[in-house]
Amino acid sequence: DGRAPALRLSLTAALDIALTENTELALARAEEQIARGRRLAARGALLPSLEFGAAASRKDGRIQGSFGRLQDAMYSTYATGAGLVYEANLVSGLHEAIAERKGVEAANLERLDTEQKLLLRVAELYQNLMLATVGVRIAGQVVDSNERFLSIVQAREDAGLGLGSDVALAEAKLATDGRQAIEAAQLRDMTSMRLALALRLDAAIPIEPIEERLAPIHLTAPAEEKGAPQPGARPDVRAAQQRADAAHDQSQAARWEIWSPDLRAEAWRIDIGKDIDDLQGRSERRGLILWDISPEEFGHLRQRRAEADAARLRAQSIMDRARTEILEVRSGLEASRQSIPLAERGVAAAAETLRLNEARYKAGTAIALEVLDAQNVLARSRLALGRTIVAYNTAQVRLLAATGVLSRGSFAALESPQP
Repeated sequence: DGRAPALRLSLTAALDIALTENTELALARAEEQIARGRRLAARGALLPSLEFGAAASRKDGRIQGSFGRLQDAMYSTYATGAGLVYEANLVSGLHEAIAERKGVEAANLERLDTEQKLLLRVAELYQNLMLATVGVRIAGQVVDSNERFLSIVQAREDAGLGLGSDVALAEAKLATDGRQAIEAAQLRDMTSMRLALALRLDAAIPIEPIEERLAPIHLTAPAEEKGAPQPGARPDVRAAQQRADAAHDQSQAARWEIWSPDLRAEAWRIDIGKDIDDLQGRSERRGLILWDISPEEFGHLRQRRAEADAARLRAQSIMDRARTEILEVRSGLEASRQSIPLAERGVAAAAETLRLNEARYKAGTAIALEVLDAQNVLARSRLALGRTIVAYNTAQVRLLAATGVLSRGSFAALESPQP
C-alpha cells in the first residue's frame, strides 16, 4: 500500500518499550529521587555539623578595654579552630523529617501510578490499532466482494438478464467502498503514529500488531467486593493520603517552630597566639536555648494549615473519583462481555444473509440493492464485533488500573515469542 516497512509488535513488547523509554515515567522517577534528597536533608538537619577555619587580624591604633579604658595598641592575632555545632528546633525538625519521609512514600506511589497509567494508555492504543487494522481488512474485503458482484452484474447485463441500473448502482457502491477503505487506512496510520509517539519510536515507521486476528484477552480480574468499592490499593489514592499526612506534619512543624525553643550547642578546640609559631590551645563549650517568635512564623503556620486542609480535600476527591471509576468500569466490562456472543451471532447472520441474497440474485429472484445492503450489514456487523472485543479487552485493563493492581505482570498470560 505504499507504506514504509512496518514494525511488528506484540502488546507485551510494546509495554516493555514504554516502561523503558517513556519520558513521563522517567520524570516520575526523577521526582522520586528529588523527594529522597529532601528527606536526606531533613534528617541531616537533626544532626550536628562540623565547623573549622582559621583567622588572622591586626589592630593598630586606639582601642577600648572591657572596663572602658582607652589606649593605643598594635598587635596581631592568629587563630585556628574546629568544633561540633548543633543548632535545631528539635520538635519542629522531627515533624519536618516525618513529613519528608511521607513525601518519599508519596513520590514512590506517584511513580507507580504513572506506570499504571502508561500501561493502560499503551494497552488502549494497541487495542485501537488492532481495531483499525481490522477495519482496513474489512474495508478491503467489502471492496473485493463488491468487485466480484460488479462482475456478476455486468455479466447479467451483457446477457440481457439484469436491470440497466444495477451496473451503475454497483459501480457507485464500489466507489463509496473504495473511499471508505482509504479512510480506514488513514485511521490505522494515525493510530499507529499515536502509539509510536507513546513509545518514543519513529512515527514515520508504521506499527503493525503481531496478532493475526482480534480476539478477547483474559486477564486476572480483582475479586468482586460487596457494597461500595474500596480502592485502597490504588497508588494515586495512597499517594494523595500520604501527601495529606505530610501536609499535616508540615503544619505541626510550623506550629512548633513558634512555640518550641531553638537549641544551640557548641564544642570548640581553638588555638590562638600573637604569631603563627606561638599558638596555644583552649577549649570552649557553650549552650543556648532561644525562643524566636516573629510575625513571619505565624504567616507560615497559617499557610501550612491551609495546605493541609487542601491536601485532605484533594485526597477525599481522588478517593471518591476512584470509587466511581471502579463502578463504571465494572459495568462496562460486564456489558461488553455479554455483547460479544450477540455480536458474533450478528456476524454469522449477516454473512448468511449475504450468501442467500447473492444466490437469489444469480437465480434472478433478488435485486442488486438487496445484495449491496447485505454487504453493508455484514461489514457493520464485523466492525461492531471488533469494537465489542476491543471494549472488552480494554475494560479488563481499566478495571485492573481502577483497582490499583495493574502491572507489567498482569499481561504475563499474553507472552508469546516474537518472530
